[in-house]
Amino acid sequence: MKILRFLKRELAAEARSWVDERIVSEEQAGRILERYGARLPDGSERSVGYTVLLSLAALFAGLSILVFVSANWDEIPRGLRMGTLVALTLAFHALGLRQQRAANPKIAAIWFLLGCFSYGTSIFLIAQIYHLGEHYPDGIWWWAVGTLPFAILTRSRAITWLMAVVALIWLATETAETFFPISWPLFAAAIFWFCLYQKESLLLFLVNLVATSFWLEILFARYLGEDHFFAVEEEHIPLTLGLFVLYYALGKWMEGRTDRPRLPEYGMALRLWSLRLGLIVLLLFSFAEAWEAAMKLQYESPALVWGWLIVVTGVTGFFLQRIWIERGPRAWWDDGLSALAYLLFFALVVLISLLTNEENENLAIGLQLFGNLACVGSGIWLILRALRDSVTLYFYTGVGVILILALLRYADLVGDYVGGSLLFLFFAGVLFGSARFWRAHVRKGGSS
Repeated sequence: MKILRFLKRELAAEARSWVDERIVSEEQAGRILERYGARLPDGSERSVGYTVLLSLAALFAGLSILVFVSANWDEIPRGLRMGTLVALTLAFHALGLRQQRAANPKIAAIWFLLGCFSYGTSIFLIAQIYHLGEHYPDGIWWWAVGTLPFAILTRSRAITWLMAVVALIWLATETAETFFPISWPLFAAAIFWFCLYQKESLLLFLVNLVATSFWLEILFARYLGEDHFFAVEEEHIPLTLGLFVLYYALGKWMEGRTDRPRLPEYGMALRLWSLRLGLIVLLLFSFAEAWEAAMKLQYESPALVWGWLIVVTGVTGFFLQRIWIERGPRAWWDDGLSALAYLLFFALVVLISLLTNEENENLAIGLQLFGNLACVGSGIWLILRALRDSVTLYFYTGVGVILILALLRYADLVGDYVGGSLLFLFFAGVLFGSARFWRAHVRKGGSS
């Protein structure tokens, strides 16, 4: 079950207990864990808690020094203030370098982390001393840039997270100050490099992907002529939907790259989150008002939208082709058909908005019916996948989509009371049949 890749540590600890209780041999447990990119604990994992506690102790020691300096800030001469800040930062880094030379990389990373904290604090305190700060995001940027080399050299998860958080704050503040964060790809590339080639961090990978998507939206807004403010124009809707399609297809392709460590885990997470967000979009288009809004969109650059549609189709087709070649036609129906459905729905929304420029109530009602059927079909497809592959996440997601759709239709009663009654009866039949099928599957030995 692919979902077990998210629980590798727990699975490894459980496998160790199986070996200790002689339920399975150590070789068998190792082969089981190998399927999910994990291995049996060898005792070195105990140092993690020690490292975390030592890191927190060093952090609070550094904070204690900074608080003491801040409490006596006004009484300290200006030159001494700056000298103290610089000396404190250099001292932390010197201790880190000493531990690095002594072949203690974990302890060295702790001192470097404190040095990066002290460096960032020094930037703002020195700016306060000399009344600098006409554009305060510059200080945040320098903090992120100064932390970046230590994240690369030490490959420390904590320092990389610090660099990522500071860079994210700079991205938000620079945008809020109506400036374009042109150097974000530098930080994004470093974070992706760390996640893919150094240490696994699913949350950091997803956060970086969301931030990079936001940066692309800002870049697109600037290209459309928004020189001062980030404004969401009509062209952003196909851009966002297209990114959903590309991320979903990319995730499906990454899941099959078992020859590369970490890629299957990242691919599965990317596909699952794209699926969830895509289902939310699909539920929005179960309303006629959403289709009417799409019809009334007025694109200032329709050629740009057509070009983006062609690009998304081509890139998605490339991933689907790779899935067909690497996993075969039979597997493609599972791995590629859902990505193709994503692409077709995206193309339909874009084409409706491109080809119609005024509200059409009859067409909107017909498309609303299509949207509702697409939601029901997605729910049924997820339930069937859950029954076949014994993945409860699919089952509950499919049932949840159908239940949410039923509540939405109860709110507006599509087709008056008779239509709503027939629709609810259909939902009841689907859920009743799924429950019976699920029970029969469990009785045959399937996992629930």
